[in-house]
Parts: sequence; C-alpha cells; structure tokens
Amino acid sequence: MIESCGKVMPRSFSRRFSMAPKHARVFPTVDIVLVVNGSWVVLIKRAYHPFEDHLVFPGGHVDEGETTLTACVRECKEEVGLDLRSDIFELFMVLDDPSRDPRPDHTLSIVYLAHIDSSVAAQLKADTDAKQVLIRLIGDLTEEEMGFDHWKIIAKLRERLWHS
Repeated sequence: MIESCGKVMPRSFSRRFSMAPKHARVFPTVDIVLVVNGSWVVLIKRAYHPFEDHLVFPGGHVDEGETTLTACVRECKEEVGLDLRSDIFELFMVLDDPSRDPRPDHTLSIVYLAHIDSSVAAQLKADTDAKQVLIRLIGDLTEEEMGFDHWKIIAKLRERLWHS
C-alpha cells in the first residue's frame, strides 16, 4: 500500500502510471519561404551538419516564450539579414514527420510564406548557420539538392503558384 493525499492506494495504482505511454518531446521550429517576384525563392546553403552544403529554407528553433511568428521574423533577421514585418507572413504548412530531421529530437516545423520584391531581396546576406544565401528559380530546384524535408515545401509551393 502507498499513501497518497491522505489515502492509502494499492501498490498496483502507481505501477499503472509508470506504464503509461511516454509523450514525445517535440521541439517547435519555423521555416520561412520568401518568394521573390512570384517565381524565385530565397534559400540558404547550410554551413553545418546535417545537410551541410544542401539548400534549405531559412529558419530555426522557436525560443522559450516566443510565438512561431516572432521566431519567423527573428530567424529572417538572423539567417538572411532581412528585418521584415510580421504582417507580411502567412501560415503555409506544417512539417511533422518524426524522422524529418536526422538529429535525435523530434522537430515540428511551422512553415510561413511571404512575398517580397527584388528590392528587398537585394538586401540579403548570409549569417549564422548559412554558408551562402541564394535566390533560385522555383522551377529549377531538384529534390537531391534540398536538405531535410524541404522538397515538400517546394512541391506545395509549385502547386500553389502554378495551379491556382
């Protein structure tokens, strides 16, 4: 018998809680799709493992106490040097496959999209974990050059831009 809150509970009661399924530790991240003049997209070439030298969208982890939209604005500034207003972003998609990142933790990505023009894109500069910032034609990208599961973002973006 185990005493709990002044009541005696059978020992099997505590065993039931220890056998409960464990919830995954899920870490929120953001990825940012910046479409330039309707046909081009901003990507970074990763400087570090995993997917070193692969193309990915700017993004990163959501800091404690931060909304995903605030993280989106911060990551734009940190990774590509753009100080953009939060009201230009729209929620685009969610990537939640537990195997989407080869590192040990389960990351969930909230993907935001914004349209910018070439005058804004001219201010791009690589920072933090970006080896290089690139502006690529959406139709020229291949799955092999993309890191993580960011090819799924390209596929959905093409569908939206070309079939709507």
